[in-house]
Amino acid sequence: MLANSVKTAMAELAGAPDVNAVRACMDRVSAALLQAPQDGAALVRALGSTAEDHAPDNDLLQLLSAALDGARMAQEKGQARGGVLIAALEAGVARLDKDGGLTLPGSLALSRAWVRAGLVPPAQLALSDRAMDSVASGRVALDNVASGRGPVDPGDIEGMIDDMFGDLIRQTEGDVAALHEALTEMLPSLPAEVREVLITAALTRPGAMFGRLGRAFVLDPSPGTRLAAVQGLAARLASGRLEAEVAADLVNLRSWLPEDAARVGLDTLLRDAMRRGVSGGAVAQPWQVHKVLATLPDGTGAQSIGVSLQRGSERALAMLLLKQDFGVKDAYMIPCTSATEQRKILTSIEAETSALPVPPGYLAQALELALADGLNHGLPPAAGLIAIADACGLTGLRPQGRITGELLSALDPVGHLSALSPQARGKLINASEFWPDDHPLTGSWFEDSDASRTVLDTARAPRAMETALWNWLETRREWWARIMARSALLLQAIGHGDAPGFATTARSLLDGRALRRIPIMLEIHHQTIGAWLHGDAIGDDFDPDTNMQTLDDPDNLPPLPAPEKKGELGKLLKGTALSPTWIDGYLAAICIAPRIITPDRWLAPVLHAIISALTERNLQRCIDLLMHRYNATLAALADPKGLERALRFTDTLGQRDWFEGFMAGKQSFKPSWPAKALGPNDKALLRQIASMADDPTSGSSAIPALAAWLAGRFAAVQG
Repeated sequence: MLANSVKTAMAELAGAPDVNAVRACMDRVSAALLQAPQDGAALVRALGSTAEDHAPDNDLLQLLSAALDGARMAQEKGQARGGVLIAALEAGVARLDKDGGLTLPGSLALSRAWVRAGLVPPAQLALSDRAMDSVASGRVALDNVASGRGPVDPGDIEGMIDDMFGDLIRQTEGDVAALHEALTEMLPSLPAEVREVLITAALTRPGAMFGRLGRAFVLDPSPGTRLAAVQGLAARLASGRLEAEVAADLVNLRSWLPEDAARVGLDTLLRDAMRRGVSGGAVAQPWQVHKVLATLPDGTGAQSIGVSLQRGSERALAMLLLKQDFGVKDAYMIPCTSATEQRKILTSIEAETSALPVPPGYLAQALELALADGLNHGLPPAAGLIAIADACGLTGLRPQGRITGELLSALDPVGHLSALSPQARGKLINASEFWPDDHPLTGSWFEDSDASRTVLDTARAPRAMETALWNWLETRREWWARIMARSALLLQAIGHGDAPGFATTARSLLDGRALRRIPIMLEIHHQTIGAWLHGDAIGDDFDPDTNMQTLDDPDNLPPLPAPEKKGELGKLLKGTALSPTWIDGYLAAICIAPRIITPDRWLAPVLHAIISALTERNLQRCIDLLMHRYNATLAALADPKGLERALRFTDTLGQRDWFEGFMAGKQSFKPSWPAKALGPNDKALLRQIASMADDPTSGSSAIPALAAWLAGRFAAVQG
């Protein structure tokens, strides 16, 4: 049975008067499912069990896509509930598949929902071993599977391409971007090996659109798909079909790719293309850039950019989303039927987002920084950037990796700001008090991750909360300095008088100025406590000073989950490979890692390991208990003698579980355990723990030294 939140949303969608009402409805159902992830399982069942002779319900598809999109965004903000909802929905797919209720139309619809949210669909949605009689128009017909001949034979790929591409090309009217979007939603329903063979084979076909399609797949989030696309384009070159325009774009795209097998293959392709020489391909008529709008980065590091374009009588808008730590997150073109429609959309964007008109040159600067940011995290840009770069004449767009200090130096090339007196710099920094009034998006600058919430949950007493949050913000200097530096870059581009203040304040964060002496950091501190108090209800009229007063009344504080009952976690873990003692060891590795591992990251692997054993009703309770264990681990690591007693008086099986859990926690987050952060003693004790995970009796005499080491590492990371 569908949850009330989903039923209400279905009714609202049926009567929604416009796109804004639809968007508001989607936001509400997404927020509701984040709070109650167990309610999402029924939504998965309803969509995934769609009858073979009925098209999947479009409203259900929209709602599931919105829920997954909201979960992904929460996960990107460092909120474990995003990963929890995704894990719950994936578990729903697994249960439906195991029960035999997953139909072909339902599987394809579920796959679309995951892809539209920018996520990888669950493995159960790949149709490698499930018979299919047919797929609706625009989908693949795998006749060999339906006739019982087993998995798809690569020899049938040509027939699959004819079935798939023929219908899709007609449906998308030859629009490469639309064809690529349709394929990215459909292809995850095929097994990876078939999907990659199909892409490679398709890109060798005659017709310029297949070469252009290859460019888009070169930027796919999946390394396997990227490699398949490069191999297809290499085969296209070998057959003499690679167009000069595509080859020229590939030179640009090479610098947008992470250093992996696809990039190595692309290097080889480009060398071969230079030796052979390529020709052909239509040179597109250039677009004229009329106006560029850009927002300041919000508190999550997200920045929106819109570009109005004209080519003859054609009008279009290019839309981009750049996000700190993620690079070019989204990029797409919107065709406009008239100049009037184009102006109307631009006016709406300005009004709703406080976007500012910027010179065209700023667009390249922002994109170059975002490309480098994405590559630093192994992420290529959204494929739509290719078309936007072409339309905007950004033929030489290359990643420009600048750490925040370098970016600030570039903003002050002749040293005017660095030459200011301490009094003059202080005046610019103090002016940040007025940023929320003059730049509305700075009102969204606050911390809302699980890590910041855990800090506040643990402290509880008002004065302790304030102090704990200041200590937490000390670890976030680089993050906020980067956001301010990016803001300064935009403001400088338009000649805004606040640009020096943003740059100087960013520099003061890097230089270690006391956070309490930076007004905008006071605002971020207040807003963070307000967000914690109000959860998702925080709005534009939130008054941090008023809400800070509510901390003095314990009745206004969010309730803590009920404490763990004896044996409660063990019962929930029954039937899994994990035990409560394993969890304790895993959390110990998380808590002492040289680089911080936030709850949204460490919680996801545990949930994936145990979620099949959980019911929809006890999922949230399990999460509460894991957070209780996390807080208990923090307390235990501050008490080396108590830690030693706990390890010494645990039985052999329990010790094995603890050490295995510790090593799993370390191995799962290798980047948070860099070798340069570990000394000889650290490495020796880590080897001892690995040995004791195999045989706990091999190092029982080392437990006192081990407990002391754990406590010492914990003290070091606590600063």
